[in-house]
Amino acid sequence: MAIPLTPKDIIESFQKFGENMIKLDIENAKQNADFSNYPTWYIPFKIRDPKSGDYKPFILKFLFQLFGSHAKLPHGQKKDDAKHLNILFKLMEMEELDKSEYKQRDKLDLLNKNKEFIEALTIISNGYVQQVKNMVKDYEGGKINIPDPVKIHNFMQSERKATEEEVKLNMEKPPNEKFLTKGKIKLEKNFYRIKIPATKQRLLGNLTNSGGGGNNKTFYPVVFDGRTKTKTSPKPNPAKVIINGKPEDLTLDNGPNFLTYLSICGGSINFDSVCISNSGISLMNKFKELHVWPHKKIENTVMEEEDYDEMAQYGTTGYDDNAITDPVPQQNNLPKINSAPIVDPNVQEQFDPEPENNN
Repeated sequence: MAIPLTPKDIIESFQKFGENMIKLDIENAKQNADFSNYPTWYIPFKIRDPKSGDYKPFILKFLFQLFGSHAKLPHGQKKDDAKHLNILFKLMEMEELDKSEYKQRDKLDLLNKNKEFIEALTIISNGYVQQVKNMVKDYEGGKINIPDPVKIHNFMQSERKATEEEVKLNMEKPPNEKFLTKGKIKLEKNFYRIKIPATKQRLLGNLTNSGGGGNNKTFYPVVFDGRTKTKTSPKPNPAKVIINGKPEDLTLDNGPNFLTYLSICGGSINFDSVCISNSGISLMNKFKELHVWPHKKIENTVMEEEDYDEMAQYGTTGYDDNAITDPVPQQNNLPKINSAPIVDPNVQEQFDPEPENNN
């Protein structure tokens, strides 16, 4: 049973246990259903509970975070092949919030909560990579097979591939002024991408077995509209977008119209296992739930270099001109910075059927 941990809990665990806060439970590794054709192992990913000190599976529960960009399809994947949307988080700055509709007194609180959240994500990312490196170095075999050579995928991006112009410029620099490492350039700030899963029908959410045998499955949405939770309606509604005047469920195609840059969100992230396959090693991650207070669309004139890379790859092919967001939320509909925690809906989980690829 996964325990809910907050960013503050993650930081506390790291302060108490350091590198030993994370464990890859190799003895309880599981194989995928189609192992004979696509051999894949899932190793439970556990963290030490800062209170008991025991290693436990966990979900990261968070509040009052800001989208670092609008939701995007995975970089490098064809639109029709995508199985999830990515939500990007990063260390935010006041300059970005000055473009927002948030009250001035709330901006500093949002930045402080963002800083804590990013610190927790960094601890999880660094701990995962270190434990994988330890496993590759020390594991003697028997339960799993580790691919050779090893390629470690990560939900945190700290560098990008250099352009041809940058490679040429780097070659012209004297040794003490070279700025590339193995053909890559360090980003000014890290990016953290968390997945919103989608079904084969491209709906944002999970399909799980309904029970009672057979192939009956139940759809569970992942994204909820935070504005719909009121005193008279205590449960938020699944998020929708207005298309041709009618509300439609969120999909891989229209989701970015609701999941906009600088939106406030809360919910939980499942880091349940480390996946090992022929494509490499990755830490499984996806939102168990995501409650969103959408922000009106903002022209982001200060673009990250990574955003240019993605635009060159996708152009405008993924944009739906007929899809618009719900009406822009008024200030009195936005969550108060010190409001009560968001209630977790009971969403069932299951292993992804195929290996994850974070490229």
